[in-house]
Amino acid sequence: MRRRQHVRDAVAEKAIKQYRKELLTDPDSPMIASLYADQSLAVGNFDEALAIYRQLLVEQPGNPTYHLTLGHVMKT
Repeated sequence: MRRRQHVRDAVAEKAIKQYRKELLTDPDSPMIASLYADQSLAVGNFDEALAIYRQLLVEQPGNPTYHLTLGHVMKT
């Protein structure tokens, strides 16, 4: 069980690095930002995920997925 968590964390960290690179070339992409936030959440970076989803909601206040995910992050 512990090994699986380690593998999941390693995969998430790799994804985070990739999304950071992609955000440098496309900083206004809500899709990349939300994927980055999801992976940050997966490895326990709640503050990072919270900040990203708050910003996404400023940019797209009517997006129900962002509201739902922000609620989940705040609950965690």
